[in-house]
Amino acid sequence: MFEAVKKELAEHTPDAFIGVAAVGDWRPAEYSESKLKKEKDQDTLTIKLVKNPDILSYVGHSGICSVVIGFAAETDNLAENARKKLDCKAADMIVVNPASAIGSAQNQASFVTKDGIVVKGRSSKAELAEEIIETLADLLKKKEIETYETSN
Repeated sequence: MFEAVKKELAEHTPDAFIGVAAVGDWRPAEYSESKLKKEKDQDTLTIKLVKNPDILSYVGHSGICSVVIGFAAETDNLAENARKKLDCKAADMIVVNPASAIGSAQNQASFVTKDGIVVKGRSSKAELAEEIIETLADLLKKKEIETYETSN
């Protein structure tokens, strides 16, 4: 997925990037074409994992997109962890929700930006998506104004 994102950003200059894919942080260091057979008297198997490229961080630090939005499913310290993610990934907004909401039709999320945190009430995922797009439009307008003011 990282290579596909890099290719798209090399060919296009989008105004915004919304990173919604839940790409795993880790992947097996080695890939096996065949089944890993257990050996006689084998009780454990150790699989070495390597870190996946951080797509959101790459896009945020690239400066290609005017607005970068990411998501975080957290089990505790939602706002604090989202704020850290916002800063270290150079994002404009992190939509954070409890990990327990995964698979549910309803969600309760918070929007974390450099300006603060907005806690959204319980809503459907479709309603939340509309609020994300509305906030994206506001962030784009704000960036446009900032760009205009610094160029004049």
